[in-house]
Amino acid sequence: MRTIIIMLLAICFATPGAQAIDLQTAMKNKTIQAELLSKGGHRGACIKLNIANQQPTTVIINIVPGTYLANTDTNYQDIILVDEVRIVLKPTEQKTILLNGLCCKRSRRCPQLDQPFALRQEIDSSIAGLCNLIRSTKEFEYAGQEAMWSLVDKTDPNEIVGEDSSNTMALRKFVADALHIPVKPFIWTSYNRPAQVIANELTINTQGNYHVRNVQANDIIEYGVYDATDSAVSVIGKAIAQENRWNRHNVVWNIALEHLDLNQKCYFRIRVNGVVQKEWLYYFWA
Repeated sequence: MRTIIIMLLAICFATPGAQAIDLQTAMKNKTIQAELLSKGGHRGACIKLNIANQQPTTVIINIVPGTYLANTDTNYQDIILVDEVRIVLKPTEQKTILLNGLCCKRSRRCPQLDQPFALRQEIDSSIAGLCNLIRSTKEFEYAGQEAMWSLVDKTDPNEIVGEDSSNTMALRKFVADALHIPVKPFIWTSYNRPAQVIANELTINTQGNYHVRNVQANDIIEYGVYDATDSAVSVIGKAIAQENRWNRHNVVWNIALEHLDLNQKCYFRIRVNGVVQKEWLYYFWA
């Protein structure tokens, strides 16, 4: 009996196991069939991967942080995948999986639903490193997005802002090192600003001026106050850009509130074609 058991174990271990292969190689070699489609957003679970195993054996597909997806329509955002994902596919198995990403072209429009993406073969080491930092700091929203824009577009990392100053400085330093730009000290009030609510109106005073980059004629500008879940708590103002820039100088906004819990955080955001371009966190006077 013992001899039979040993022989069976030997046969089992000699059987070839599942192969692990990166997504780029798997698509290039036609190990799998895959399509990458937009879910209609510019960050978060914004990519749908339809994938099918073309082989008679099980395969394991690795998707690494920093994987670059180029929108086939260059008027719209490209996406960089942030997470590390492993997909096990049985012979001829098909799956649909949502992937987390960040857009990386600040001046482009938010991808439309079901727009296709082309997978780039190369992985930029700096972008992959930033993805890992974003994952470790959990800055998947505005601060991480600003850092990704800054790194890809090679803009000043000192303009990256975020609620958590430690995370913000970590993101600034990483991008600054990659771009060889000096890092300035963090100024807390450049992001966190006082606000006052009187008679259901929120008064916001933007000291100095703010400039929304790369706005073109007929771009849609939206601005208003949102809670931590990105739900609007004010009327959202809308405008159509008439020129190639959008500036406001020393402006005071009086925004009517619909439902705001003063114990919760709120954010004044400016969106261009659905993508957040500017944001400030507001806290309230007693």
